[in-house]
Amino acid sequence: MAELASNINLFNGSGNFNRWKQEVIDLLEAKGVAHAVSKDLRVGDAKALSPEDQKANGLAKVIIRACLAPSIQQLAYDRTAYEIWKELHDIYGVANTAMVVNKLLQLIDLKMPSGESDAIAHTNAFKFLTREMPINNLSQKQLETLIYIASLNERFEQVVTKYGNLDPTTYTSEQVYDDAQKLSMLLTAKDKREASLMGAAVNNISSDAAEAT
Repeated sequence: MAELASNINLFNGSGNFNRWKQEVIDLLEAKGVAHAVSKDLRVGDAKALSPEDQKANGLAKVIIRACLAPSIQQLAYDRTAYEIWKELHDIYGVANTAMVVNKLLQLIDLKMPSGESDAIAHTNAFKFLTREMPINNLSQKQLETLIYIASLNERFEQVVTKYGNLDPTTYTSEQVYDDAQKLSMLLTAKDKREASLMGAAVNNISSDAAEAT
């Protein structure tokens, strides 16, 4: 079975899960057993399967296991193909905002050094980052929202943190913009208060100095 998965990079828990998943699905379809990962079948139900379905479930399990790195192959034992597939998706299939934003920031920082002429190295670095970015299931609007979050500075850490652990598909750009604007108003008011206090302190110092003379 290792030969079947020879063209698929073993998934080790990092990298682009969605791309790996599609490659495995293509392989399962080529072997005629893709239905084994979509049919809600639990371990206790396996004995009730027809011989044909049992064979499909067994082959799908072997294929999935062959496409996993040894470090996470334990997920593929003692359960049905459906259960393995579901757990993999539950663990790795949903990228949180912080993960995508981090990749976006790396892309933003990936500036070819001045005077550099090696476009090959730069292209490879760029392709690596984009390949590892889990954005296949995001709409253009959702991606724009993530870029906006990545563009916020350290004073808006509260907004970045709020959405950091969330699936990018579970909130809207309007929510993010609204939170940023509300925080902006608070920060502006705080800055004005601090400036006012600073001005008053300077005036007091000036008055004290004038009286002393």
